[in-house]
Amino acid sequence: MAKKNVKTEELKIAGQTKVNGRTADFATYKVLEGETLYSIWIKFRDKSTVGAIKTANSLQGNDLTGVKTLKIPLVI
Repeated sequence: MAKKNVKTEELKIAGQTKVNGRTADFATYKVLEGETLYSIWIKFRDKSTVGAIKTANSLQGNDLTGVKTLKIPLVI
């Protein structure tokens, strides 16, 4: 079963962040047990990129161990 994309109208803008020198609005996302960076990106693939999510959250790799919430920058 394909994962559902999050619709823009379902997002609540939580603030702004810098991504690659640009200011972007971001929404927050509560990370669920067992989710990966890739599985979360799939939900937001028409609004953000894996790289932008990593940059906005100061992630060095793809490991989300201990991460409870993520900023999802709306860059697309």
